[in-house]
Amino acid sequence: MRYLNRQYKQTFPEPTQGQMAQCGELALFEDYYGLIVLGDPGMGKTESFRHEAQQDENGHYVTAIEFIHTPPNKLNARYAGKTIYIDGFDEVRASQVGRTAIGKLIENISQLDNVKFRLSCRSLEWDNIDLTAMKALVDKPDDFSVVCIEPLNGKQIETITTEELENSEEFLKEAHAKSFFHLLGNPHNLNLFLSIYKQGETVRNRTDLFEKACAVLVKEKNEAHAGARNETYSSSDLIDISGLLCTIYMLTNSAGLSLTETAGDASYPYILDEIGDKVTIAKQAAKTGVFRQDGTNRIVPCHRTIAEYLS
Repeated sequence: MRYLNRQYKQTFPEPTQGQMAQCGELALFEDYYGLIVLGDPGMGKTESFRHEAQQDENGHYVTAIEFIHTPPNKLNARYAGKTIYIDGFDEVRASQVGRTAIGKLIENISQLDNVKFRLSCRSLEWDNIDLTAMKALVDKPDDFSVVCIEPLNGKQIETITTEELENSEEFLKEAHAKSFFHLLGNPHNLNLFLSIYKQGETVRNRTDLFEKACAVLVKEKNEAHAGARNETYSSSDLIDISGLLCTIYMLTNSAGLSLTETAGDASYPYILDEIGDKVTIAKQAAKTGVFRQDGTNRIVPCHRTIAEYLS
């Protein structure tokens, strides 16, 4: 599914009486030293940050977990002079890293020279205490802002659907008839619905959506892999082991999982240490759509909502 430029609505500073909140692409807010980007799960925060970092000549994408774990003596070497897109603060929101996660985040940002930062977080994981703490990083109140990523609009949904499906009109009619069109404004939901619809199936409710989506995701990404491997596993077996891997990922609050001992570290625990003799089927599950590669012999779930459902 190709990337479409997203819209963001400013929620802080609040508009003065009689004015509308600013709304536009992220470039509209590029002058802010600090920018918090909020959104519900699946709204495309990670994809947007990756895209914006690539488009920005000084952009640098990094996960919040990796940023918080960056040694102090390496901070400026990695990030000085850049606009850093720190993704997924909600994933470390409740963790303790010597002190609170927000405290460690602020400490690391404050040590950087000549930077701008953008921080993404789930809407429900952000509160006024965080806002007050982050505002302390800026010299002037107008150097800091909070925006919310807006859902895909009807035209964007139609554009994506038309590109992905031959019978897109039929799909959209069904979405309206079964009252799930409003769910398609969430890009992750849209992608799941399209994947299921391509298999000739329909969706009854949200639970049914995730159940069928996981069944689609565990199928081989490449049919050649299926013919080449010696071991064959049922979809049920692959979903079960994927659930175990997702549980480890969630409980360890790690950046991902490693498939080999040499690729493992504190942020990417080695799966053999956690699952023992199930490592062969686990490595097969790692090749499915449930996970994506995050470096050599490292994986992360394709999306946190999938990890939450399976764990």
